[in-house]
Amino acid sequence: RLGLKMYIPRLIHVLLEDDPDRRLLFCEIMLNEELQGAGIIQKIVWSDEANFKLSGAVNRHNCVYYCFDNPHLTFEEQLNQPGVTVWASISCKGVIGPVIFHNTVDQHAYRNMLTDVIPQIKIQQGNEEFYFQQDGAPAHYATIVRDLLNREFPNSWIGRRGSVEWPARSPDLTPMDYFFWGVVKDKVFSKKPRDL
Repeated sequence: RLGLKMYIPRLIHVLLEDDPDRRLLFCEIMLNEELQGAGIIQKIVWSDEANFKLSGAVNRHNCVYYCFDNPHLTFEEQLNQPGVTVWASISCKGVIGPVIFHNTVDQHAYRNMLTDVIPQIKIQQGNEEFYFQQDGAPAHYATIVRDLLNREFPNSWIGRRGSVEWPARSPDLTPMDYFFWGVVKDKVFSKKPRDL
């Protein structure tokens, strides 16, 4: 009865001026494909990387603050903590990965990883039509990566300059970000890891 309100800190991406239009266009393309009976959403192999640091991660859902006014909370994050980058993909047919990178994921490391996992993706998907999705990270946009994707998935990959353009800064549109990594990180950080 004190009049306090509950506030949970939110982490958000800063959107650029044309981002909402690109996001809307992507959603309209997906919706039109679904309305035409293509079932495109079930045909997407969603992929992404996430960073795992020994320092752990703040689970914002466990951080609730009661205040009279919104405190607009932020969290400080220590830079250069030991960690790894992990790649995985998820589709209606299951998960591929994890693939662990101990160093920076540059265009060569990313292309080499794709060369290894593409056969696994093709086996997993069988003879059915599917789309490979990736975001627009610099390593993903490199010419050597796009050439590989154009050769392996002609007219059937979603990403920056792909068959279907992926809207930048849109983690809420991929189940890797709004579901998969949260579940994985909750598991990994349920007990504080001591080593990589």
